Amino acid sequence: MRLPNALPRLAALALLLAPILAPLGASPAEAATYRRVIAVAPGHVAWMHRAPDPASPKVGYLKSGALRVVTLGCRKLAKGGWCRVERRGTRGWVRDRYLATGAVMRG
Repeated sequence: MRLPNALPRLAALALLLAPILAPLGASPAEAATYRRVIAVAPGHVAWMHRAPDPASPKVGYLKSGALRVVTLGCRKLAKGGWCRVERRGTRGWVRDRYLATGAVMRG
């Protein structure tokens, strides 16, 4: 068994697969965090989009004050930040300004 020779190959494979297996835009520190919805007026919603673009089709929404929104990763783009979220089985992108950034809960 040539274990020492196999370790560099396994490390290289892990580096190649990491971007494919990780959620879009997620860093290890951001993976599996929970946030709450803020800055949405009562009775209104924050729309979830298929892609991080307001022109992208809507796939769901988050109600004002919703708790424990699963955040899969965030991106800063030229026209503002977006986070990939999951709520009740629906995944989509939401503007980061609608999600609390302080005191997030970990899984």
